[in-house]
Amino acid sequence: MRTLFGLTIVMAATWAGCAETRIQQQQSLAVTPGAPPRVLRHVVLIRFKPDTPTEDLLAVERLARQLPQRVPSLRGFEWGTDVSVENRSEGFTHCYLMTFTSPDDRAAYLAHPAHRELLDRARPHIDRLIAVDYWARE
Repeated sequence: MRTLFGLTIVMAATWAGCAETRIQQQQSLAVTPGAPPRVLRHVVLIRFKPDTPTEDLLAVERLARQLPQRVPSLRGFEWGTDVSVENRSEGFTHCYLMTFTSPDDRAAYLAHPAHRELLDRARPHIDRLIAVDYWARE
């Protein structure tokens, strides 16, 4: 019982340390005078179902490419399909990178009808989707 209690304390301290490190990393990106501005990146990786028809993939790609013209809060947009020679993509073929100025801009994008239309078109064909957001310096 003592060992279990001790292990619980160690795990809690480790978790707290990780959370503190994450907070420190986020705070280190705070804008300081003379520092380059920071931006919020939103990365989406998609693995489509193997039986997805080409025309459906093209329709999803077309809607994604239209996002910069349709979503005012979207500051930057890139996309591409996997061309890696490392064979480590685990079937994820499409990558989308969006840039926002603030969390509010990201929230506006996520709620925007153009984003919802894209999700509605893509969702039946998605086998797996990964989304990661992070702060970056320009």
